[in-house]
Amino acid sequence: MNVIAKSATRVVADAAATVVQTTVTAALAADFGPLALPAGATAGAAVKEIPILAQMFADRRRSATDMMEHAVAYAGVNPERFMDALAADPKHRHLLRRAIHAAGDSVSGEKIRTLAAALAAGAIATDDAVVDESMLVIDAVAQLEAVHLRVLALLATEPDDPAVDHYQNIRPWPWTPQQIHNGVPQLSAVLPAILAKLQALGITKDFPNGLIDYEEGRRQLTGFGELCLVYLQTLAGEQHDPDEGSGIRRGAAVMTA
Repeated sequence: MNVIAKSATRVVADAAATVVQTTVTAALAADFGPLALPAGATAGAAVKEIPILAQMFADRRRSATDMMEHAVAYAGVNPERFMDALAADPKHRHLLRRAIHAAGDSVSGEKIRTLAAALAAGAIATDDAVVDESMLVIDAVAQLEAVHLRVLALLATEPDDPAVDHYQNIRPWPWTPQQIHNGVPQLSAVLPAILAKLQALGITKDFPNGLIDYEEGRRQLTGFGELCLVYLQTLAGEQHDPDEGSGIRRGAAVMTA
Protein backbone atom coordinates (compact mmCIF):
# COMPACT_ATOMS: atom_id res chain seq x y z
CA MET A 1 0.00 0.00 0.00
CA ASN A 2 1.48 3.35 -1.04
CA VAL A 3 1.74 6.39 1.22
CA ILE A 4 -1.33 8.12 -0.23
CA ALA A 5 -3.49 5.00 0.20
CA LYS A 6 -2.28 4.53 3.76
CA SER A 7 -3.03 8.15 4.55
CA ALA A 8 -6.54 7.86 3.09
CA THR A 9 -7.19 4.72 5.12
CA ARG A 10 -6.07 6.45 8.30
CA VAL A 11 -8.32 9.45 7.60
CA VAL A 12 -11.33 7.13 7.14
CA ALA A 13 -10.48 5.25 10.36
CA ASP A 14 -10.08 8.48 12.31
CA ALA A 15 -13.41 9.79 10.99
CA ALA A 16 -15.12 6.54 11.97
CA ALA A 17 -13.68 6.74 15.48
CA THR A 18 -14.90 10.33 15.76
CA VAL A 19 -18.45 9.30 14.79
CA VAL A 20 -18.54 6.63 17.50
CA GLN A 21 -16.95 8.75 20.23
CA THR A 22 -19.13 11.78 19.50
CA THR A 23 -22.28 9.64 19.63
CA VAL A 24 -21.29 8.02 22.91
CA THR A 25 -20.33 11.30 24.57
CA ALA A 26 -23.55 12.99 23.49
CA ALA A 27 -25.71 10.06 24.63
CA LEU A 28 -24.10 9.93 28.08
CA ALA A 29 -24.27 13.70 28.49
CA ALA A 30 -27.96 13.66 27.48
CA ASP A 31 -28.80 12.56 31.03
CA PHE A 32 -29.01 16.27 31.79
CA GLY A 33 -32.24 16.41 29.73
CA PRO A 34 -33.84 19.75 28.83
CA LEU A 35 -31.53 21.59 31.22
CA ALA A 36 -28.48 20.29 29.40
CA LEU A 37 -26.72 23.62 28.97
CA PRO A 38 -27.00 25.04 32.50
CA ALA A 39 -26.70 21.61 34.09
CA GLY A 40 -23.69 20.85 31.91
CA ALA A 41 -22.02 24.07 32.97
CA THR A 42 -22.69 23.25 36.62
CA ALA A 43 -21.36 19.74 36.15
CA GLY A 44 -18.28 21.10 34.40
CA ALA A 45 -17.52 23.32 37.38
CA ALA A 46 -18.01 20.41 39.74
CA VAL A 47 -15.64 18.25 37.71
CA LYS A 48 -12.90 20.84 38.09
CA GLU A 49 -13.36 20.74 41.86
CA ILE A 50 -13.73 16.95 42.06
CA PRO A 51 -11.48 15.22 39.49
CA ILE A 52 -12.96 11.81 40.29
CA LEU A 53 -16.15 12.90 38.52
CA ALA A 54 -14.18 13.43 35.32
CA GLN A 55 -12.56 10.05 35.79
CA MET A 56 -15.94 8.37 36.31
CA PHE A 57 -17.34 9.94 33.15
CA ALA A 58 -14.20 8.94 31.24
CA ASP A 59 -14.63 5.35 32.45
CA ARG A 60 -18.25 5.27 31.27
CA ARG A 61 -17.34 6.78 27.91
CA ARG A 62 -14.49 4.31 27.44
CA SER A 63 -16.73 1.30 28.13
CA ALA A 64 -19.54 2.59 25.91
CA THR A 65 -17.13 3.44 23.09
CA ASP A 66 -15.61 -0.04 23.32
CA MET A 67 -19.09 -1.56 23.03
CA MET A 68 -19.92 0.60 20.00
CA GLU A 69 -16.68 -0.25 18.23
CA HIS A 70 -17.30 -3.95 18.74
CA ALA A 71 -20.90 -3.63 17.57
CA VAL A 72 -19.83 -1.90 14.36
CA ALA A 73 -17.14 -4.50 13.73
CA TYR A 74 -19.41 -7.48 14.35
CA ALA A 75 -22.12 -5.98 12.15
CA GLY A 76 -19.64 -5.83 9.31
CA VAL A 77 -20.61 -2.34 8.13
CA ASN A 78 -18.94 1.07 8.31
CA PRO A 79 -19.75 3.34 11.28
CA GLU A 80 -21.67 5.86 9.15
CA ARG A 81 -24.05 3.21 7.84
CA PHE A 82 -24.38 1.74 11.30
CA MET A 83 -25.34 5.10 12.80
CA ASP A 84 -27.70 5.92 9.94
CA ALA A 85 -29.55 2.66 10.55
CA LEU A 86 -29.85 3.38 14.26
CA ALA A 87 -31.16 6.87 13.52
CA ALA A 88 -33.91 5.53 11.25
CA ASP A 89 -36.76 5.53 13.78
CA PRO A 90 -37.53 6.04 17.50
CA LYS A 91 -37.27 2.33 18.30
CA HIS A 92 -33.75 2.01 16.87
CA ARG A 93 -32.66 5.23 18.58
CA HIS A 94 -34.00 3.90 21.87
CA LEU A 95 -32.09 0.65 21.30
CA LEU A 96 -28.87 2.63 20.85
CA ARG A 97 -29.47 4.71 23.96
CA ARG A 98 -30.14 1.66 26.11
CA ALA A 99 -27.05 -0.13 24.82
CA ILE A 100 -24.77 2.87 25.39
CA HIS A 101 -25.98 3.40 28.95
CA ALA A 102 -25.80 -0.31 29.77
CA ALA A 103 -22.22 -0.48 28.48
CA GLY A 104 -21.30 2.76 30.25
CA ASP A 105 -22.26 1.17 33.55
CA SER A 106 -20.15 -1.92 32.90
CA VAL A 107 -16.54 -2.73 33.70
CA SER A 108 -16.70 -6.30 32.36
CA GLY A 109 -15.30 -6.85 28.89
CA GLU A 110 -17.43 -9.95 28.50
CA LYS A 111 -20.59 -8.01 29.32
CA ILE A 112 -19.62 -5.17 26.98
CA ARG A 113 -19.09 -7.59 24.10
CA THR A 114 -22.41 -9.31 24.80
CA LEU A 115 -24.19 -5.95 24.69
CA ALA A 116 -22.39 -5.21 21.43
CA ALA A 117 -23.69 -8.44 19.93
CA ALA A 118 -27.28 -7.61 20.82
CA LEU A 119 -26.93 -4.08 19.45
CA ALA A 120 -25.36 -5.34 16.22
CA ALA A 121 -28.21 -7.81 15.70
CA GLY A 122 -30.92 -5.18 16.10
CA ALA A 123 -29.17 -2.21 14.54
CA ILE A 124 -30.17 -2.57 10.90
CA ALA A 125 -33.04 -5.01 11.41
CA THR A 126 -36.25 -3.93 9.74
CA ASP A 127 -38.30 -6.53 11.59
CA ASP A 128 -39.64 -5.01 14.82
CA ALA A 129 -39.50 -8.44 16.47
CA VAL A 130 -35.72 -8.58 16.02
CA VAL A 131 -35.32 -5.07 17.44
CA ASP A 132 -37.54 -5.97 20.42
CA GLU A 133 -35.52 -9.13 20.97
CA SER A 134 -32.28 -7.15 21.03
CA MET A 135 -33.82 -4.65 23.44
CA LEU A 136 -34.87 -7.39 25.87
CA VAL A 137 -31.42 -8.97 25.79
CA ILE A 138 -29.76 -5.60 26.42
CA ASP A 139 -32.12 -4.85 29.31
CA ALA A 140 -31.40 -8.24 30.89
CA VAL A 141 -27.62 -8.18 30.38
CA ALA A 142 -27.52 -4.63 31.76
CA GLN A 143 -28.59 -6.08 35.11
CA LEU A 144 -25.94 -8.79 35.11
CA GLU A 145 -22.28 -8.84 36.05
CA ALA A 146 -19.46 -11.08 34.90
CA VAL A 147 -20.26 -13.68 37.58
CA HIS A 148 -23.83 -14.03 36.29
CA LEU A 149 -22.57 -14.52 32.74
CA ARG A 150 -20.14 -17.14 33.98
CA VAL A 151 -22.92 -19.17 35.59
CA LEU A 152 -25.09 -18.66 32.51
CA ALA A 153 -22.37 -20.16 30.32
CA LEU A 154 -21.95 -23.04 32.78
CA LEU A 155 -25.64 -23.94 32.63
CA ALA A 156 -25.40 -24.27 28.85
CA THR A 157 -22.98 -27.18 29.22
CA GLU A 158 -23.49 -30.61 30.74
CA PRO A 159 -22.16 -31.75 34.13
CA ASP A 160 -20.55 -35.09 34.87
CA ASP A 161 -23.89 -36.80 35.39
CA PRO A 162 -24.67 -40.42 34.28
CA ALA A 163 -28.28 -39.38 33.71
CA VAL A 164 -27.28 -37.13 30.81
CA ASP A 165 -26.92 -40.09 28.42
CA HIS A 166 -30.25 -41.60 29.51
CA TYR A 167 -32.32 -38.50 28.83
CA GLN A 168 -31.21 -37.26 25.43
CA ASN A 169 -34.54 -35.47 24.94
CA ILE A 170 -33.93 -33.13 27.88
CA ARG A 171 -31.88 -30.16 26.71
CA PRO A 172 -30.54 -27.81 27.91
CA TRP A 173 -29.58 -30.01 30.82
CA PRO A 174 -30.98 -29.03 34.24
CA TRP A 175 -28.30 -28.72 36.89
CA THR A 176 -28.60 -29.65 40.55
CA PRO A 177 -27.41 -27.14 43.19
CA GLN A 178 -24.43 -29.36 43.97
CA GLN A 179 -23.44 -29.62 40.32
CA ILE A 180 -23.55 -25.85 39.96
CA HIS A 181 -21.48 -25.46 43.10
CA ASN A 182 -18.92 -27.96 41.77
CA GLY A 183 -18.77 -26.02 38.50
CA VAL A 184 -17.98 -22.67 40.15
CA PRO A 185 -16.81 -23.48 43.69
CA GLN A 186 -15.19 -20.08 44.13
CA LEU A 187 -18.63 -18.47 43.83
CA SER A 188 -20.31 -20.64 46.45
CA ALA A 189 -20.91 -17.75 48.87
CA VAL A 190 -22.82 -15.71 46.29
CA LEU A 191 -24.43 -18.49 44.23
CA PRO A 192 -27.89 -18.04 45.80
CA ALA A 193 -27.91 -14.36 44.77
CA ILE A 194 -26.61 -15.18 41.27
CA LEU A 195 -29.23 -17.87 40.67
CA ALA A 196 -32.00 -15.68 42.07
CA LYS A 197 -31.09 -12.88 39.64
CA LEU A 198 -30.97 -15.22 36.64
CA GLN A 199 -34.37 -16.63 37.56
CA ALA A 200 -35.91 -13.20 38.17
CA LEU A 201 -34.86 -12.12 34.67
CA GLY A 202 -36.42 -15.19 33.08
CA ILE A 203 -33.05 -16.63 32.09
CA THR A 204 -33.43 -19.80 34.16
CA LYS A 205 -36.36 -21.73 35.57
CA ASP A 206 -37.03 -24.50 38.07
CA PHE A 207 -36.98 -27.98 36.57
CA PRO A 208 -39.72 -30.31 37.89
CA ASN A 209 -38.36 -33.01 40.17
CA GLY A 210 -39.36 -36.53 39.26
CA LEU A 211 -38.67 -36.21 35.53
CA ILE A 212 -35.06 -37.21 36.04
CA ASP A 213 -34.87 -37.88 39.76
CA TYR A 214 -36.20 -36.34 42.92
CA GLU A 215 -33.31 -33.93 43.38
CA GLU A 216 -34.73 -30.60 44.55
CA GLY A 217 -33.79 -27.30 43.00
CA ARG A 218 -32.56 -28.23 39.53
CA ARG A 219 -32.10 -25.14 37.33
CA GLN A 220 -32.57 -25.11 33.57
CA LEU A 221 -32.03 -22.39 30.97
CA THR A 222 -35.20 -20.96 29.45
CA GLY A 223 -35.57 -20.12 25.77
CA PHE A 224 -34.73 -16.52 26.63
CA GLY A 225 -31.68 -17.72 28.54
CA GLU A 226 -30.51 -19.60 25.46
CA LEU A 227 -31.05 -16.46 23.39
CA CYS A 228 -28.85 -14.42 25.75
CA LEU A 229 -26.29 -17.19 25.52
CA VAL A 230 -26.17 -16.86 21.72
CA TYR A 231 -24.83 -13.34 22.07
CA LEU A 232 -22.54 -14.23 24.96
CA GLN A 233 -20.96 -17.17 23.15
CA THR A 234 -20.71 -15.39 19.81
CA LEU A 235 -18.46 -12.65 21.15
CA ALA A 236 -16.89 -14.07 24.29
CA GLY A 237 -15.87 -17.16 22.36
CA GLU A 238 -14.43 -15.41 19.33
CA GLN A 239 -12.65 -12.54 21.13
CA HIS A 240 -12.52 -10.45 17.94
CA ASP A 241 -10.74 -7.15 17.79
CA PRO A 242 -12.91 -4.29 16.48
CA ASP A 243 -10.33 -3.66 13.73
CA GLU A 244 -10.58 -7.22 12.38
CA GLY A 245 -14.06 -7.00 10.87
CA SER A 246 -17.34 -8.78 11.39
CA GLY A 247 -17.59 -11.59 13.91
CA ILE A 248 -21.33 -11.92 14.50
CA ARG A 249 -23.15 -13.90 11.89
CA ARG A 250 -26.64 -13.20 13.12
CA GLY A 251 -26.26 -9.43 12.98
CA ALA A 252 -24.55 -9.53 9.61
CA ALA A 253 -27.29 -11.74 8.20
CA VAL A 254 -29.98 -9.34 9.41
CA MET A 255 -28.19 -6.31 8.03
CA THR A 256 -27.57 -7.71 4.58
CA ALA A 257 -30.95 -9.41 4.12
